[in-house]
Amino acid sequence: MAGEEVSSEYLVGEELARYGSIESTVKTAYVEVLSSIKDPARLPYTPVLYVIPWIPMKKLGRLARLYYYNLMFADPKNFEKYAIFSVLNFLERFQKYIAGGLGHEIAHIIQTKGRAEVELLEIVGYIKNPIKTEMKREVDAKEFYELFNEPIQSTIRKWNELSKYPEIMEEVSYDAQVVDMKRFCKLIFGDKEQEFEQHIAEKLSKIHNG
Repeated sequence: MAGEEVSSEYLVGEELARYGSIESTVKTAYVEVLSSIKDPARLPYTPVLYVIPWIPMKKLGRLARLYYYNLMFADPKNFEKYAIFSVLNFLERFQKYIAGGLGHEIAHIIQTKGRAEVELLEIVGYIKNPIKTEMKREVDAKEFYELFNEPIQSTIRKWNELSKYPEIMEEVSYDAQVVDMKRFCKLIFGDKEQEFEQHIAEKLSKIHNG
């Protein structure tokens, strides 16, 4: 069940208490997203949803910054699979759009067929042209929105537009710690960080030599 795939292991103290008050809402929204997929076979596995207290940030150039309220990234417990990382502030303050945020990430996972090595190809793309790569990634994901039934499809589209507004960023980021991707990896992988870096190095080597 999707509800069993939701983890609060990165939350402590007050954060955990705050999540406890919305836990049923989050799990219900996740179940609704997965249940709305027209062809469930398109999703290779149910990704774990990790609730996190920090906001991951990716640098797209000297000045451009991209803040993630929901992020598809390698699962710390299985590097070959994707997981979804959702910011506690987003889940708490925009409960109406939880399904929209999660659905967008599920669209990415369907798009990549759940193969985490696809993300490594994008890492190479980010090095060469980060803004172009990010724009293409988001355009590609939109093509998969139609795989969802209503009303989830419309909720995904609505949140995708709202999430671009600066006032939304201000609301989500208020009293939250923003971390760059290097710090994010340290936080989610812990003592497995070097193992993950080695995993990436091996995959990238195969890509370059392939």
